[in-house]
Amino acid sequence: MKSLKAILKGVCQYTLPLILVVCSLALKPEELGRPLSDIAPLMDARDYSRAVDKLNSYAKSSSETEQLAETYYLIGFIHRDYTHKYDDALKAYQRVIDLSGKVTSSAILEPYLALSKMSIAGIYRHIGQYENAVEIYGKVVADYPRTEYATVAIRNIKGIKDAPAEIELQRGIIDRFPGTELAAEAQFEIAELYRSIENLHNPERAIQEYTRLVDQYPNSRRAAEAQFKIGYVYSEIHRQEKAIAAYQKLAQNGLSADRLAAEALFQIGTIYYSELHNYQKAMDTFTRLLQNYPTHWKFAAGVYWRGMCYEQLGDYDNAISTYEMFVQLYPDEKPGWLDDIERHGDRNVKVRVQSKIQELKKLAPQAKWNQAEKLRSQGKYHETLSVYRELIGKYPGSQYSERVKSQIDRVTDLAEIQICREAIERSDVQAPALQYRIAEIYETKIHDYLSTIEEYEKVAKNYPDSYWAAEALYRTGFIYSGLEPSDLRLANEDGRSRERMKPDYQKAIGKYRQLIREYSDVDTAAKAYYQMGEIYRTSLKDYKRALEAYGKVASDYPRRDFYEGRGYKNSLADESQFKIGRIYYENLQNYDVAIQVFTEFLNDFPDSCRKAAAYSFIAAIHEKRDDRETSADYLERTIDIIVESDVQSTFFVRDALHNISRNQLSGFELQRDIIKQLRMKTSQLRARTVRQ
Repeated sequence: MKSLKAILKGVCQYTLPLILVVCSLALKPEELGRPLSDIAPLMDARDYSRAVDKLNSYAKSSSETEQLAETYYLIGFIHRDYTHKYDDALKAYQRVIDLSGKVTSSAILEPYLALSKMSIAGIYRHIGQYENAVEIYGKVVADYPRTEYATVAIRNIKGIKDAPAEIELQRGIIDRFPGTELAAEAQFEIAELYRSIENLHNPERAIQEYTRLVDQYPNSRRAAEAQFKIGYVYSEIHRQEKAIAAYQKLAQNGLSADRLAAEALFQIGTIYYSELHNYQKAMDTFTRLLQNYPTHWKFAAGVYWRGMCYEQLGDYDNAISTYEMFVQLYPDEKPGWLDDIERHGDRNVKVRVQSKIQELKKLAPQAKWNQAEKLRSQGKYHETLSVYRELIGKYPGSQYSERVKSQIDRVTDLAEIQICREAIERSDVQAPALQYRIAEIYETKIHDYLSTIEEYEKVAKNYPDSYWAAEALYRTGFIYSGLEPSDLRLANEDGRSRERMKPDYQKAIGKYRQLIREYSDVDTAAKAYYQMGEIYRTSLKDYKRALEAYGKVASDYPRRDFYEGRGYKNSLADESQFKIGRIYYENLQNYDVAIQVFTEFLNDFPDSCRKAAAYSFIAAIHEKRDDRETSADYLERTIDIIVESDVQSTFFVRDALHNISRNQLSGFELQRDIIKQLRMKTSQLRARTVRQ
């Protein structure tokens, strides 16, 4: 028998509010021990009132302090996360805290005391009383130093305190660029701050802010994502009917090039199955997902859930055939997909599914192959793909299955193009995004660059008022440039990878300038300026124009930070200003301006992922001036930063490699090798200073 306390000890403390869900999935009620075994069925049935009544009765009959703490904690948890009766939740958690006066050592009640305090602070965040939340978190830090509780509390305090300034910044962008994509982006960031567990974590307010974006910027590229987030937040706070309604609003728009409509259907299906236990509606939803989105990356998971629905409804024949398809489609190399079928940590998924399958298929595989080949020769790729998948599912060991595997990726790409073209004829609203998706497939999957440019030019020509036109111009310029940009975030955006194409720099610059001229108020214009700077700097050696292009990124567009980890950030503005410093140092050899630029860079971007690299340039400049002592001091600062973060090591190698030997770097011990070489360099500088 497992008590709640025993379970809590084996789980990371700050994820414990999910404990009842975890228990209901992983353990049978009789294995949980009281009171969990009593309330687990009621929670599964969403009968929260009876669950609380049962816990209150349990508390009245119990005299043991630890059992009371467990019971009150569960009452608070249910009220906080399920009934949203926050006053009742606060009372229950306070009862846990009050019990500390009845024991000789508060350690007896761990982890209930700490979690109750953290939960109280969390409630204050939920209802917007941030000062109270900060106060409680501060007490947790004082009461539980050097624990996970303190770590999370410190993080939450920082997130709460940082959020108002960030919100004010985003509201300023909205005021500065009203009605634009930039304003929509800023509104989205505000909603994210209210949603984030590391910032304000106020679900109701987050929903309001996402709704404001959807209402005010319905044509924004963020509108669909915001609508999806509304459903996601409702699901998080266990308001499943509202979650379904929010997801349906997105899904009912039909095919969506950004794939969120398909993801919304997937979420609706899992809610109907796992939360509401309406298996027929779950089945209808997953069937719609598989029919409308045959190329979606969760196709395999959707197949699994449809098999589960057939099984629950007693349709075992269809359950068997569906499970068989899943066994062949499920990707062994992507264990992360286990979450999509609620098999967390299970490495025997296929074995378990195969145990349900009791009969073999008897149809001739060659007939299916001939059917597929006829469809393919007619250009009916969507139908071909369906037959291919049926053949793989039914005849995994046949020679025809192997033939399918050799060409299914190509047919999948062509099927998606076909689907997009058909949808363009039916939908004016989605046409720009769908046309963009066609070009994207040619670029990233088929690698047919002449067709890619042709399809992107259709976007820019036919849909000039859409966000996708700017993106199409950017991608066309990028293809013409033939660049492999040093900014890995840009290079790998959306999983893009491609072979090099013979560059035409003037055409690339022409596309970027057209983008900037026609769409100056979108983030893509900033990326265009950056790529122009790269072309001028690395290929045309026109440093004056490179400086102008990089300068535009930093001066004319709001900064968009990307977290690289360990508290360090990256942005186009960050890299552009850094590149300006490099030009003055490496190309123009104007060390006075270079040191000024790098000094301003450190002031403007104190959390930059290139902080160590910037210090190394300053050190190099002082060395060139024969100021070896100062150079050594700056290298010491560089070392201190690299010691703290592998992020700094990575960007140091990319952006400051002139200070170290590439041949002496090891992929496994990058930080160690960099520090070793920098310390050797520092020692040499100081030794030369002493000799003089």
